[in-house]
Amino acid sequence: MPFSKKNIEKTLVILSIFILSACGGSSTEKQELPPIAQAGINIQTDELLEVSLSGIGRSADGANLTYVWEQTAGVSVELISATTLEPTFFAPDILTDQVLAFRLIVTDSRGLSASDSVDVSVRALFNVMASTPADMTSDVNRINPLILIFNDPINASSVEGAITLATESGFDWQIEKVNVNGQTLEVYPMQKLFGDTQYLLTIDEVVKSQEGVSLDAPYLVGFTTTLGQWQDPVYFWEDGGRSRTAISDNGDIVSVYWSYNQSNRQYEIQMVERRSGEWSTPRKISTTPHVYYPDVTMSNQGDAIITWEYWGDENQTFVLEYVDDEWKSPWTFIGDRNSDTTSVNDDGYAVIASIENSSYGDDRIKVVERIEEQWQETEIYVLKGVESLKLAANDNGKAILVWTQERSTGQEYKIFASTRSKGIWNEPTQINGEVYQIGSIDAAIDGEGNAVVVWSRSNEQNAISTWQAIRNEFVDGQWIGEVAIDEISEESVRPRAEMSERGHASIVWEKGISGALNPIAITNKINGNWSLPIIVGEGQYSDVAIAGNGERVIIWDIRGDTERRIGLARCTGDICNSNSTFAVSENKSNVMLQDIAINYSGDVSFVWDGVKNGQWYQFQSVME
Repeated sequence: MPFSKKNIEKTLVILSIFILSACGGSSTEKQELPPIAQAGINIQTDELLEVSLSGIGRSADGANLTYVWEQTAGVSVELISATTLEPTFFAPDILTDQVLAFRLIVTDSRGLSASDSVDVSVRALFNVMASTPADMTSDVNRINPLILIFNDPINASSVEGAITLATESGFDWQIEKVNVNGQTLEVYPMQKLFGDTQYLLTIDEVVKSQEGVSLDAPYLVGFTTTLGQWQDPVYFWEDGGRSRTAISDNGDIVSVYWSYNQSNRQYEIQMVERRSGEWSTPRKISTTPHVYYPDVTMSNQGDAIITWEYWGDENQTFVLEYVDDEWKSPWTFIGDRNSDTTSVNDDGYAVIASIENSSYGDDRIKVVERIEEQWQETEIYVLKGVESLKLAANDNGKAILVWTQERSTGQEYKIFASTRSKGIWNEPTQINGEVYQIGSIDAAIDGEGNAVVVWSRSNEQNAISTWQAIRNEFVDGQWIGEVAIDEISEESVRPRAEMSERGHASIVWEKGISGALNPIAITNKINGNWSLPIIVGEGQYSDVAIAGNGERVIIWDIRGDTERRIGLARCTGDICNSNSTFAVSENKSNVMLQDIAINYSGDVSFVWDGVKNGQWYQFQSVME
């Protein structure tokens, strides 16, 4: 049969049906594809921070998906919203760097699944969690240790030399010790901090944890200390006078009094002390009659020396020592002694200056020194007509001794000075020009051995209106020469000088010699230059004490119409706050004999005598 076009098409249709039948027939099903899972890029973070994972899940053919995150490595953490694409967790508290691994599993509604992993690198941190005082704190206690709490135990060996404490002005404060106890760091300053002063405590980044993790950056704590306050005065004894006091850097106080015993009508030397904040019962320390002019000095650490004079057949000086936490038995040496001529330092060096009157009419200037626990005597000079003697010494064993000599004419005076350095007293040097009259000599010395000597002079015999206050300075081993303290006023008298270990210096004096209400002036040496005088009050018999930061406390006597008063001023730089009625006595006729002592940190011990309810008392007050 011939193939027509129509037959050919029919044949092809039949053949196609046959082929499809042989293959099992026709189908409309599609191939099932698994989901896609992406856990995201690796993450770096610090411990304790919140971390967010960010995953991706997709279905190629639109199937419904579920998500599950699981941790596969590292320190275990709690995943929050672990069945979402973006769960969170907090990086763990760790000692060393750690890597945490997480896996995202994406499952579709047909049970097909896919997974992907991500790493989270957690950096261990070492930092301060808390400090006492806290940063920017005011009115901080000046004696408590500074405490820091770290997040991990501290490597004690990394702390050495890595901690500094300084005032806002940049003065470094010595640190006595640092204690490390686990995560706690305790810093003990060498001395009680200055009052009303801003400090900055710095922990260097070299400090490490026990696992070797360092601080990221220096840690800083700034704070301000409390302002010293005066305590209410107390009184210890009736009758007497010439109170003297001393205070150590740790706040120990020793005060001595020249007291009159009404029952036996003799003078006695009494003392009272404060140790660890507690006052002792006052007690008599003299053992003989005819005792006069007590004096006391203390080292920074609280050792003390008390001296007084005995006037008998042979004048003697009594010495009572406080060493190794106990008072020793008094001992004596021959010689008259003037006030302010005793000193002791932390190395145990002590010196007492005296004048010994010989039978030949010569006056011998002597010092009795304690060196390596042994007392020895040195003769400085032999001359006639010694009228006053002043000693000043520093913590390093350097000292200056000054005195006046009256010529046989009774009119012309010389002032001599001998300095001590490297354990030797140098040959005396005359430090003034000769004048008719000299009065109120005083001396002070700083930690480097630089010194200032002040006095008042008159170039006219029996003159009243020509007295003028003078100073001479010993700087870098040389005397500068005489300079008038107050060139404006010719009536400037009774100068007193004081220097701190750091070189701050002050001089106070009275601008006028007549009357009871003379202006009380002060000049300060700041950055090597003396400031212009400023007036802090009116009165007479002024004195000054100066702390390590240059804070000054000035006292003076004021005679009123019906009473006697003590004026007081606290000065920082040239800014002074004065109180003209700090203490009051009911007796206007008698001078309120007073003494003031200040330690490096600015704590003050102040003693005076006065009349209360018709009775004389010895008063004591403390500022700290």
